[in-house]
Amino acid sequence: MNETVGAPPADGGTPAVGIDLHQLLGRAPLPIDKARLQALFAGRRVLVTGAGGSIGSSLAACLRDWGVARLVLVDSHENSLYELRGQLGSAARLAYRLCDVRLGARVWALLLAERPEVVFHLAAYKHVPLGEENPAEVFGANVLGTLNVLRAAAGAEVERLVYPSTDKAVEPPSVYGASKRLIELLLLAHAREEALPRVGIVRLVNAVGAQGGVIRLFSRQLRLGLPLTLTHERMTRYWISIEEAALSVAQAACLRDSPAIVVPDSGPAVALTTVAQRLASLLRPGAEPQSRFTGLRPGERLEEYLTRADESLELSEQPGVLRVVETGGKRPDLAAVLAAVERLQRLFEKGEDERLREEMFSFVRA
Repeated sequence: MNETVGAPPADGGTPAVGIDLHQLLGRAPLPIDKARLQALFAGRRVLVTGAGGSIGSSLAACLRDWGVARLVLVDSHENSLYELRGQLGSAARLAYRLCDVRLGARVWALLLAERPEVVFHLAAYKHVPLGEENPAEVFGANVLGTLNVLRAAAGAEVERLVYPSTDKAVEPPSVYGASKRLIELLLLAHAREEALPRVGIVRLVNAVGAQGGVIRLFSRQLRLGLPLTLTHERMTRYWISIEEAALSVAQAACLRDSPAIVVPDSGPAVALTTVAQRLASLLRPGAEPQSRFTGLRPGERLEEYLTRADESLELSEQPGVLRVVETGGKRPDLAAVLAAVERLQRLFEKGEDERLREEMFSFVRA
């Protein structure tokens, strides 16, 4: 892997000055078997939602290069899909579809028309502080959108549905994390009770260089000679590159068991201050940028967790990812999860945002 990142241009676009991301991460690339992935996906029909995002576009490029028979790239953001077409080309086996996953009938029609064998559902709202200000929109896009994709995938007899969750879903302090945990419970319950689709969940960690991520912010501040704005001197995060995130998501389609949850084997958490210092030394050698601590924002916490108290980690059959094993605790069945989602949907439709927030947290923390 030779993924790079650098100071972004003034227009906020893709970083131009490259550095080796693994110098920044302080570790070797994850040992992901790309040849095995290529063998798995060659000749398959695949659909990706949220394809215009950082991880979605990286995954799409991999799938194209692995020789899939049909690759349907879905996004609700017109410009992102347009830019993705410019990157990947207009070959007949590539389809670019504007579709909002919140529109169930449109999602159903799309999957029935395309009949993908594998669906990667990446479409989601992901920004933690904005999610705290807009809880109903996060619920609508993330939870109801995923339910639409799940139902359409079952109706279209999709073999495998892969969902990127997040370490922020573990004992979630944020609306974003709570929405992701609710989706985990939904997918796990569905896969335990229904034959299709088989479900793989990946709890992703911070992806270096992702759109809206802190590394892009630091890069811009370093380029402009501004102080680095760090949340807290004791904040730590787990880190992977965008390519590693995309490949980890792809690997979840290879897992034998369903349902299954995995996390990238990214090593120990690294302090945000350490990452900022490494980035500064790589982008501005010899400079001594100033730092300013801004404090935790709503929904943030000092450290993230890969597993709950009733879960543990073990090696998986896929190199570079660890399997999450349930060690106890009660899990709601599909009827209970769907009933909770229906109650929350009624609050969503009534505009009762704060009550929706409270009841979503209450359910996922039970």
